[in-house]
Amino acid sequence: MITKVSKFLKILSYMIITVILVSVDLLPTSAAETITLNYMIQQASAEYVKECLPSFYKEHPNIRINFIITPNPEIPIKLLTSLAAGTGAPDLAMIDIAAIARFTSRDGVGLVNLAEAPYNARKLKENYVPMIEAAITKSGKLLGIPTDSGAMAMFYRRDLFAQAGVDPNSIKSWDDYIAIGKKLTRDINGDGEPDQWMITDPRVLFDTIRTYQNGAGYFDKQGNLTLTSPRTIKALEVMKAVRDAKIDANITTDAEANAALKKGAVATYLSAMWFDVFLHMYVPDTSGKWGVIPLPSNTLSALGGSFVVITEQSKYKEEAWEFVKYVYATTEGVGLLLGKILALPAYKPAWKLPRYNEPMPFYGGQNIAKVFMEVARKLPAAVHSPYDFDITDIVRPYVEEVLKGTMNPREAMQRATDEVKRKLKL
Repeated sequence: MITKVSKFLKILSYMIITVILVSVDLLPTSAAETITLNYMIQQASAEYVKECLPSFYKEHPNIRINFIITPNPEIPIKLLTSLAAGTGAPDLAMIDIAAIARFTSRDGVGLVNLAEAPYNARKLKENYVPMIEAAITKSGKLLGIPTDSGAMAMFYRRDLFAQAGVDPNSIKSWDDYIAIGKKLTRDINGDGEPDQWMITDPRVLFDTIRTYQNGAGYFDKQGNLTLTSPRTIKALEVMKAVRDAKIDANITTDAEANAALKKGAVATYLSAMWFDVFLHMYVPDTSGKWGVIPLPSNTLSALGGSFVVITEQSKYKEEAWEFVKYVYATTEGVGLLLGKILALPAYKPAWKLPRYNEPMPFYGGQNIAKVFMEVARKLPAAVHSPYDFDITDIVRPYVEEVLKGTMNPREAMQRATDEVKRKLKL
């Protein structure tokens, strides 16, 4: 009898162990394993992403996000280094649009092609502004999902324009901008020197006018350098005309720019919608005194914008994709991501959120989002190249020569072109 009981208990114990093992195997991943996704991202952007995490974790309790905080300029450098080494890459990274060509030019080696299954992100393409094209390689790989649009417009001080008796909507061309700028550049304290100006620094006009128009950057779509193109020459001519008209404050540092903003010493700022962050940060007491209009001469341009990529080294690519989809490809996620700042989502369905369709008291009741949306719809994806940063270093001294009047725009850009070709062997 005891032997039979022992056999029975032995069999029963095996059955219990088997049930337990099967049960563990059937448990959801959240109970069996917590997955941590490492996300290389700059501090400011990480703070916004944190707004999405509670809702994402609720739907994906087995996934956690670990931010690898990295200064924006260092992200592409560190990422390329880890990709080349074959180890040390994060699961995810946010790459500025100016640096994405460093990866598309290599046909996306080391990054996940989101156009392929199981991601199939190509079907999402129509939901994004045209800047998504910048993340597509020549072979058709889609390397990243865009986060925000850097579409530009002109912020202006309503009160300063009113004091000068000028209608901002009368600015139709860059010539108009300069002419009106002369009225807004004034000596307020009577010491004989201007202490109010139209613009901080005319150098911003070089990139604003030169890039994006017709989809060209330093190169056109055929791969030709554009430094001597009519668009580039025009940018330098406008820049120089602003300096000659003495309507700029010649401000070249962030500290000076912030001080001028706080004093209300500058009438216009050419920037993207995220400039609203700085206005609320530095001059919250100017609510109602700002407005936004399109850039003069139907200029289409952008400042900023980023992409999120997934690396091939990631062990959790599909989980990373679930995160990217929620935060950057759903109206709910984007609404949380940008809920505390006024920036234009690259994901167009999010434009239907109430905050992008209501009067904005800070801007005198104007809905400035509509201005930026119109630009973003038309703004082509500029041609970026892996040489852009090197070319910028070469070109800048020649831009300074134009500003000083020691070279004319054509001479300066021809010399810059020759130096680029020589140094970069193009």
